[in-house]
Amino acid sequence: MEGSSNSKSGGVCTIDVQSKDGTVLVKCKGRLVFEQTDILKDALRDLLPKSRRIVIDLSEVDYMDSTGLGRVLYLYASAKNSHCELQLVNLAPRVRQLFEMTDTLSLFEPCGEHNIRMS
Repeated sequence: MEGSSNSKSGGVCTIDVQSKDGTVLVKCKGRLVFEQTDILKDALRDLLPKSRRIVIDLSEVDYMDSTGLGRVLYLYASAKNSHCELQLVNLAPRVRQLFEMTDTLSLFEPCGEHNIRMS
């Protein structure tokens, strides 16, 4: 499944969703900003109740604003309510800084490449 959203302010957010053995890998690319956050919510809405684990790869997200952060936190809460584990991987430095500044990075269990949990 793949989707995209065009922003009036420039930039495009694309989402690629792959599922295997109960784990859903969501690769985001572009800018996760106010005009673009619904694409992430829409991509995961039906998957949350059916999945045991969702891993969001943010390696190609070059910018995230507070609305993008809010959307990820909303998905975290929705996942918890659905008894689904939500993890973030490969945060770009600016995105990681946003999560650290808001003291929310600790909500997401560290996970490395290839969905292998780090100790």
